[in-house]
Amino acid sequence: MERFDQNNPFVPYKALGHLDRIVDIRDKGWCWPVCADIWLTDRCNHACPECAGFREVSPDMDPHTAHKFIDGFAETGGKSLTFTGGGEPLLHGQFVEILRYARAAGLDVSVLTNGDLWDERIARNIIEHATYIRVSLDGYNEESHAKMHGVKGRFHRVMTNILKYVELRNDTDSRCAVGVGYLCCADTIPGIVRITQECRSLGVDYIHHRPLYGNTDDPRCAIEAAKGLATDGFLVAGSSKYAHFDGRRHHHRCYGQWLGAVLKTSGRFAFC
Repeated sequence: MERFDQNNPFVPYKALGHLDRIVDIRDKGWCWPVCADIWLTDRCNHACPECAGFREVSPDMDPHTAHKFIDGFAETGGKSLTFTGGGEPLLHGQFVEILRYARAAGLDVSVLTNGDLWDERIARNIIEHATYIRVSLDGYNEESHAKMHGVKGRFHRVMTNILKYVELRNDTDSRCAVGVGYLCCADTIPGIVRITQECRSLGVDYIHHRPLYGNTDDPRCAIEAAKGLATDGFLVAGSSKYAHFDGRRHHHRCYGQWLGAVLKTSGRFAFC
């Protein structure tokens, strides 16, 4: 069993750091969430074929709705808020203001982005206020990135922007972690080791390899090889996400939904 470390973002036992919530679930059957995702917009500058966001068509979230949720989430003991989607969060016109509002409310904030947009003001605010930013790369060259993200000619731009985030973080002595997400499937598994090496060269803090939902190709051998590139300052993580969907479930009810919440662009919640 992997050693529990609350500071490791990929350790599978993070719930152990919130025993009060576990006690609430045991005693009451529910608890207030520890973490939450917020979708500010359904608009996106990419067109990933597998993205569930295409099913959502709502106007951008107004700041009042975001503020109201942030206030309530913080008051009930929420700890961390992730700006994700849905769409590309950086496209929201008040992204910076809402990010700063959440931080002022005492929440740890993080940002998931496709990395295609670069705005100096937005980037500086992310690096100053966020615990981490993760770029969804999902490709190891122009061809594989285009297949995964539905747009052509963006791979090298995204790689350049990742480097810019790293350099900005280093120049400002920020503690914001800069990471990369990499979906594994037939189109991307051949490049796992290569892209891990390139991301290490860029100076990112981690790369997280995780399977694309419904993928039948096994990336484990390539991920294990990529882990050999890890250093004290560069984490290579691999996830078996969705593996529990195969075979018989050994539980009759999932309580994980209580630990996290998702506020969609429409203002409605998704609990799982």
